[in-house]
This record gives sequence, structure tokens and C-alpha cells, in this order.
Amino acid sequence: MIPAPERFTAFELSNDTFSPASPTLDHDGDEGVDLLDLQSPLNAYELRVVYGLLAWIAYEQNVRQDVVQMVLEAEFGVEHPTQLRQTDYDAVVRYLTTLRLDVTH
Repeated sequence: MIPAPERFTAFELSNDTFSPASPTLDHDGDEGVDLLDLQSPLNAYELRVVYGLLAWIAYEQNVRQDVVQMVLEAEFGVEHPTQLRQTDYDAVVRYLTTLRLDVTH
């Protein structure tokens, strides 16, 4: 017979997951996500998404990618997308997916 799984309360789960003793979650050998430092830069995956969106917008709106990148940098007050923070990621994706550039030739 299979034993019943151990039950935890919501408090026990959240307390174990977010305690200062274990500030990171490790996913399949990744270096981990620091849950206490969301001011860290975007990770490689997030940067790939941002650059992919920049390329997509440039293609779809028939503008150069560096123009789209400059608009993003100006909006978020950074000199380069690598300076974006993890706390900016959702806002960056929302901004880029709704960005419409009015470029007159």
C-alpha cells in the first residue's frame, strides 16, 4: 500500500520556500533565482525575449532595430537593455508588445 503524502499548511510551505536560510530556488541545475534581490539584471533568457521583441517590432513596423532599442532605453532610463532589472521585465514586455512607432518617411 502506498503511504499518504505528508501534508503541509500554506504557512509552512511559504515559510520554507522564502526563508532567509534558503533565498534561492534551483530549477534543474540552474544557478537559481534570487528571490530576495529582484534588482539584479535580467537573466539570459529574459534578455533573449527582449531582443526577440525588438527584432520583431523592427520587422513588423519596418524600422531599424536600433531605433526600437533607443525608444526602449529612453522609456526605461537605461543606456543598454542589459541594464534593465528583473523588476522591469514585465513592464518591458508589456511596453514592447503594445509599442506602435509612427515613423514617417
